[in-house]
Amino acid sequence: MKKLNLLRISKLEQYIKDYYLSKKDYPTYRDIQSDLNYSSLSVVNADINYLINKEIIKKNKRNKIELCENAHEVSYNYAFIMMTDAYNNIDYLNKEDKKLLEAQDEYLKGNYIISNQYADELLDVSKNEDIIFGAWFTKCCAALYTGNTLPWKQFFKMIIEYNCIDEEQKKEKELLSHFLTNILGNKINCPNWLKEGRLYGLRSKSLPMARLLFTAEYLDMNEVAPLACLEAMCAESASDHIDLCQVYMDFYLAVLAHYENNDKYLKFHLSSAIDTCVKHEWVTPIIEMKKPLGLVINDYLMDIPNKLKNKIDSLYKVLNDNYEKIHSSLVGDNPVKGLTFREIEVVNFIRYGYSNKEIAAKLFLSIDTIKYYLSSIYLKLGVLNRKELKELVKKFVK
Repeated sequence: MKKLNLLRISKLEQYIKDYYLSKKDYPTYRDIQSDLNYSSLSVVNADINYLINKEIIKKNKRNKIELCENAHEVSYNYAFIMMTDAYNNIDYLNKEDKKLLEAQDEYLKGNYIISNQYADELLDVSKNEDIIFGAWFTKCCAALYTGNTLPWKQFFKMIIEYNCIDEEQKKEKELLSHFLTNILGNKINCPNWLKEGRLYGLRSKSLPMARLLFTAEYLDMNEVAPLACLEAMCAESASDHIDLCQVYMDFYLAVLAHYENNDKYLKFHLSSAIDTCVKHEWVTPIIEMKKPLGLVINDYLMDIPNKLKNKIDSLYKVLNDNYEKIHSSLVGDNPVKGLTFREIEVVNFIRYGYSNKEIAAKLFLSIDTIKYYLSSIYLKLGVLNRKELKELVKKFVK
């Protein structure tokens, strides 16, 4: 039996939802074949039947496809909801998802106190683990500008304890872990599948984040990045109409062009990113990119509204001060600061009394791999056994 192309089917599902949102009607098989470049109508039919069996779509009395009732509501379990296509489906978001989206929008606009307030409101009422996860992540992002270290410690612990039920959730957790450690300047925790560009098998809600981190990872490699490959990936993200992902990809490609003295690409990507930020009144992405781009970015900020320009200048100083504060509070004087994120995960499972077999099951790894991690941990920390390890790190992540 031919293996299903789940990524293609995921795109088909999203296409049907987007088509309905824009036209209040459903596409024909011919529309699908043309717009999604299917090789034949028989392949379209096979994918449609798969979605019917999953009760995502159905056929009406006129034999036309339409969404099932429960398929209209769009759910996101990824912490940074604005890295998904949530804005494209805002009419079908539930109340808590909308609130989380608002909290992260305020963060991007530089209104960190309001963003933190919205996140706290969600934490007070929500019973949804994914929403709670997202709210704490939002508080972490805002904390870079408020200087509060508690959200980082709490969220770091949540990631370690998060129970993945399948490979997709494991990959999403790894993406999120890499995103956080990337912020704190630790580049060695990138999972191999992401570093090698193996982005297939990811749900559509996490694929934009994967593309973004894959692009960022290339910028830190010694060899010259394949600009054509990254350009194509950037264009693909643009076609998904996910503005925030597109902004960061444009910024990263601008950094790459800057390093290579490619003024043409620098101007194109930097102008594109700043124009989108101005449209949404987002200042945070610009603040984050001022450091790698240096004085170059200032020329492109000359024509933006003074209100945004003044906000960027004042918050840039705040970010530098608070970044050092948060980084020091997490790893500054801690004995585990030399460990990778995966090694820290293993350490904390040991702290909580898990056996090697249980840790392997939690992380979807073999017992031999866990033993390998333990050998590396013992060597780095200068301990001989589990008991000494527990004593050394007992104060880590309360």
